[in-house]
Amino acid sequence: MKKNIFFLLLLLSIFSCKQNSEESSPLDTSKIIKLPKLENIHTYIQHPKLEDRICRNGIKWAKKDIEKGELVFSMPSGEGDYDLRQEKYIRILCKKHNLIFRFEMIDDAPVEEGMQGCYGAYMDNMIAKKFNSNFKQNLLNEADIMLSKSNDTIRSWDCDIKPKIEGLTSENSIHILLDAKFKKQLAKDKIYYGAGIDIRFYIDKKGKPSGYHLDDYNRLEKNNREKYKVQFVKAGIDQLKKYQKCSAGEIKGQKVITKQTIRTYFN
Repeated sequence: MKKNIFFLLLLLSIFSCKQNSEESSPLDTSKIIKLPKLENIHTYIQHPKLEDRICRNGIKWAKKDIEKGELVFSMPSGEGDYDLRQEKYIRILCKKHNLIFRFEMIDDAPVEEGMQGCYGAYMDNMIAKKFNSNFKQNLLNEADIMLSKSNDTIRSWDCDIKPKIEGLTSENSIHILLDAKFKKQLAKDKIYYGAGIDIRFYIDKKGKPSGYHLDDYNRLEKNNREKYKVQFVKAGIDQLKKYQKCSAGEIKGQKVITKQTIRTYFN
């Protein structure tokens, strides 16, 4: 009986010590530390981290521009895909509303850690205060509509619905089989032709292709390539001209004129 009581007291003592250890140990913090939530940049700029020099500098520059009377319609730009298809028209609309259009450079691989885009986010908040919270997006939509109704030439990848070339197995490349005699001559001159060339042409609002021309020839080896340039380009264009059934690209439900670049490989 005494042994049972002693064993029970020992278990209670061990449990109590373990519980106190979990509550007071400075090493086991998993129960008291909460992971921070990812913040929206427009709320983050209200209280950026002290060590975040990138964001704090962006806010500082934005405040200086505002002090100079410059309210900026800012859009990101950088090495990635940051191009603005309706830039021409957003500039027109910004001028109408006394705004300055400006790109904010965003590095794909920043040198130091920090939140990028704080300049634009601060300007966005100021624009929302002056106009309304939907003003910036509405202006981008209005510029898109102006673009869609124009006769401007748009890059195919900027369309809401890309143009289609009926018969191509790939939307941006074709393979051309060279005749044996030509390949033999290329081998003799040590020309590597597998990398191919880029050919550009246009597709109008009715889906009619035209204006074929060489866009990039630098993918071929330099050795003696100029000797065969005309033949390579002609072979690529002749092949592409066989695909005459196309559908136009669209923006905001409107058909637009597009420019299309096709990578042409030679086998």
